[in-house]
Amino acid sequence: MKFFHRLSLFILTILFLFLTFVIAIYAFGWLPRVYLPLLLESTYQNLQIGLVSLVLFLLGSWLLQSFISTSNQSVQTIVQENEMGEVRISISALKDLIEQLVLDQPGIKNVKTKFDIKKQIFNIYLKLTVTTNANIPTLSKELGEMVSEYLLKVVGLKVDNVMVMVDKIETLRKSSGSTIRVR
Repeated sequence: MKFFHRLSLFILTILFLFLTFVIAIYAFGWLPRVYLPLLLESTYQNLQIGLVSLVLFLLGSWLLQSFISTSNQSVQTIVQENEMGEVRISISALKDLIEQLVLDQPGIKNVKTKFDIKKQIFNIYLKLTVTTNANIPTLSKELGEMVSEYLLKVVGLKVDNVMVMVDKIETLRKSSGSTIRVR
């Protein structure tokens, strides 16, 4: 989310909290009955309050529209367009493809995948749990290349960056014939 989105959301949230607080204390009778009609009467035909309210309404509408449109775009991504139409693949399908590919590699116990899709830029973040016998720098480089090449070959999707973060390293110890995992 961009800075302006966050700032706008912060301002609208503070105003909403203030408004609900005033309504609550009025409803409980902690604010004299006279204040609310006086407040409403003072705002009648007040150009400044009307303009501020209009700006806040437009800001809220813009935020709502931007949240609705981005959530729709994150569900699908356009992979190819041809004369017959366009080919789409869901983010969950891409996630399943990548996670299966990564988990098939030796030394990897778990993977979590996240995507950052902005216009023509497609970034993939892999969060891994590896075993102690994994060579992490080599594994990271190979995974980045492998995922990029695989998605280009199988799906036709060009990946800009594959970022790998090792979150946990599992140590496997053998004790009296059974394997114990220590984290």
